[in-house]
Amino acid sequence: MAADQAADDLAQAFAQLMRDLQHELGGAIADTETVAFAAWHASRAASSGHSCIAVRDMAAVDGGADSAGGPCHQASHALDANAPDAWLAALARSPVVARAEDCISRPTSAEAGTQMFRPLVLDHGGLLYLYRYWDYEKRLAARLLALDRAAHLGSDEARAQLLRQLFGEAPAASAERNDSPGSGAHPDQQRIAAATALARRLCVISGGPGTGKTATVVKILCALLMLAPELRVALAAPTGKAAARMQESIRDQLANSRVPDEVRTRLPNEAFTVHRLLGYRPGKAQFWHHRERPLNFDVVVVDEASMLDLALAAKLLDALPEQGRLIMLGDKDQLASVETGAVFAEICAARESTGAPKASHESIDTPAHDRGLADSVIRLTHSYRFSAAGAIGKLARCVNDGDAGAALAYLAASPSGLHWEEAVPKASALARVLIEGYQDYIDACIDAIHGDAGRGETAPAAVLAAFERYRVLCAVREGEQGTAELNACIGERFRAALAQDRGASQWFPGRPVLVTRNDYVVQVFNGDVGVALPTPGNDLLVHFRTSDGGTRTVAPARLPDCETAFAMTIHKAQGSEFDGIDIVLPVRDNRLLTRELLYTALTRARTQVRLWAPAEVVKAAIERRTQRYSGLASRLGNRVSNRGEQSGEHRAGW
Repeated sequence: MAADQAADDLAQAFAQLMRDLQHELGGAIADTETVAFAAWHASRAASSGHSCIAVRDMAAVDGGADSAGGPCHQASHALDANAPDAWLAALARSPVVARAEDCISRPTSAEAGTQMFRPLVLDHGGLLYLYRYWDYEKRLAARLLALDRAAHLGSDEARAQLLRQLFGEAPAASAERNDSPGSGAHPDQQRIAAATALARRLCVISGGPGTGKTATVVKILCALLMLAPELRVALAAPTGKAAARMQESIRDQLANSRVPDEVRTRLPNEAFTVHRLLGYRPGKAQFWHHRERPLNFDVVVVDEASMLDLALAAKLLDALPEQGRLIMLGDKDQLASVETGAVFAEICAARESTGAPKASHESIDTPAHDRGLADSVIRLTHSYRFSAAGAIGKLARCVNDGDAGAALAYLAASPSGLHWEEAVPKASALARVLIEGYQDYIDACIDAIHGDAGRGETAPAAVLAAFERYRVLCAVREGEQGTAELNACIGERFRAALAQDRGASQWFPGRPVLVTRNDYVVQVFNGDVGVALPTPGNDLLVHFRTSDGGTRTVAPARLPDCETAFAMTIHKAQGSEFDGIDIVLPVRDNRLLTRELLYTALTRARTQVRLWAPAEVVKAAIERRTQRYSGLASRLGNRVSNRGEQSGEHRAGW
């Protein structure tokens, strides 16, 4: 793919640069090929989402020796007979590699004058970083640990009384009231999360779809504002789509909640993208808000936090005021960010390494002991959307548990709400079936364009609502089962259904589009979905939903990068929900197909899922976990320093 080739070209260029610098700075000639080989891997790892690479694993990772003629091809032969200890020694004495203990994170001007910048950092445990990602990781860990401390609002009795008001009487405290398998009773996990948020500056809530994350955070915000009315609260999410979804979900939750008017008026009515919250400045490397100019908020709530990459998370924590509070919501089992890092999952690893929060064992309303991050991370496990016997929820659990045999057997049984097609036709034939899922959308477009309510104020909202009920989700962009080919084929059938001229123009009435780049001038953001509809003069305008439930229009010529959205990648679907989905996987296995990818796809659906994939592809995906090299978890004091390092899991290649 083009992205892979670009990443490889960048890695080759970086490796050659390090090779040249090794010579220029007087490094040992015998170490040059080792340094080039390691530099290639560090660059390629970053392009693949890893914040670092374990030096001992370099020879085992696919890709290093494949680029004939480049520095890595030469280096791979030089390293064939070398032991990892020799590689580590060569890197430790290289003038282009800094040792972590000698390296200053974000040095001051005075410090920078005494320290030679080195583009690579060798950290404890043999992890090799590009400097920027070492710096981000170290800063993020330091800020999380500084933030992770007790900060009680109000008295113990005031908090306990408020939690009783919001959640009812507390259940009897016991170790069995946690979410341990087989306990038989559902603990009041939402109450534990609220108690944690009232008692600590950091609260991390992980839960799958329908586990009540939004309901919980609304109660948390109400409790915070009832205890401290002066608190300034900000809502944010990594993408525009996720921010809009967060805003809509909170608005719907408030509509069905008995919230005092004096509290309701103080709740934020808008959710920002994290970039907008921090003050993105086009052409500037630094956000407006940072360590020296922190955010003017006391509480920041971030939804879909699993989508936060390492750099953005570090910058967000840098900008949080010293006395601020951070609440992170997400699903640790979903796909990590498309960029570098798996921040949310590694924070949640604290809980898995040391057990459940003490709040659930001792006092559900007033946690008394402090065990670090383990007391700040809450896992919601009871789904109110998927019953224990529900088809989608049961399949998602099989996938999440890595039980490919059980998942395939369940798919083969065709329970209500699930359908499996092992034979995957080519895109043109597949589009004939997939277009049926858009019948409500086709009808809404016909009504909007030609019907009695055509071009009225409510028509665009109805069209957008119809489009959001169903979606085709793909694992890849290219090939017969990719978004590009399927969008073209579905688009042809859509235009035929609307009796449109199937010309060469990419713009046509009813075209759904997905914005792929933020534009702060036009105020459309990565992940926003719009629909093109004609004006009375037959010009096209793209309609987007607004936060108040209405719509706004943008001329196609003013839109930033966008693509047709009948089929979208599973990554792009994060933060979205649909009544029904079709999941289309490639007919041959590849390293992009993972347990997390399939789990994320399945949990986008409320009621109906149809999966198109051969059995061997489904099995391989379930058995392959996403692995990202990182030192964040170990910096946070967890036992796990490398997600996916357990035996039996597939090691990622580049």
